[in-house]
Amino acid sequence: MRPQSLTRGHKLTRFVRQHRRAVATTAACSIALFAAGNARAHTGLELRGGYYSDAEEGFVGGGFVADVGHSWDFNPNLEWVLTDGYDYLTVNGDLHYDFNRHSDGPAIWAGSGLAVIHTNVDRPTPLSDNSNTDLGVNLFGGVGAKHGSVRPFMQLKGRLADNTETSVALGLRF
Repeated sequence: MRPQSLTRGHKLTRFVRQHRRAVATTAACSIALFAAGNARAHTGLELRGGYYSDAEEGFVGGGFVADVGHSWDFNPNLEWVLTDGYDYLTVNGDLHYDFNRHSDGPAIWAGSGLAVIHTNVDRPTPLSDNSNTDLGVNLFGGVGAKHGSVRPFMQLKGRLADNTETSVALGLRF
């Protein structure tokens, strides 16, 4: 059992403090990639939320999409699963192919990517936290609007790892 005073906000703050180098490196790389690719078409930020089926919990997240050429997009993102009693965070480096980039219809994509999955079970003092970081592979597909300043999307994802998971995401790209 975790102390009642330990809220989700405090857990996120503690996680960032414990992993500040990884968080800082990820943030710096993401900002650099976004800034470098911002001049290209089909580049923007995104916010997402959804449901992890195995964990039976919702999640919130964000990322960006950068056109890397020939209908391929780089889509690094972070998803924080809203669990009770433990931290569950994924950092994903996804690459997807847009099947109809140059048509008038909606964007339809499929792709794959690397996932870094971090979990940390809270335990009362004097027991230590049970922390685990794992690597996995994402396989996903989605559909979304291609035009406008705000573009909604939906994506289904399966993750192959020690902790295999499926999720559905709804989001907005800007």
